[in-house]
Parts: sequence; C-alpha cells; structure tokens
Amino acid sequence: ERDSLQAERDEALERLEDIGEEENRLKLDSVKKSIAKLKAEKDDSMKQVATLKDQLRGMKTEVDNVLRQVADAEGDE
Repeated sequence: ERDSLQAERDEALERLEDIGEEENRLKLDSVKKSIAKLKAEKDDSMKQVATLKDQLRGMKTEVDNVLRQVADAEGDE
C-alpha cells in the first residue's frame, strides 16, 4: 500500500509539473501576443509621424512661397 501511495504521489506531482509548464507556456504566448500588438501599434505610430512630417514640410514650402510673393510684391511697390 505504501508503494501505491508513493506512486499516486509521484503521479500527482508529475501532473502538477505538467500543469505548471502549460501555465508558463500560456503566459509566454500571451506576452508574445502583447509584444506583437505593441510593435504593430508602434509601426502605425511611426507611419503617422512620417505622414505628419511630410505634411509639415509641404506647409512650410507653401508658407515660404507666400512670404516670397509678399516680399516680391513689396519690392514692386
């Protein structure tokens, strides 16, 4: 009977170990998914920043052109 109890104990410990490994794997999968999501969000943000920089460059060019036109008009007066 003692051997039977020892075998049950060993089996229970092995099941607990398997459960612990599965929990760790699930946690790791969850962390990997979170990291992938954050990377995707970062990439989207970087694209938005690049788009805004391009828009600002375009606006700056427009402002420079208007200032040049104003300076030319004042020079003609």
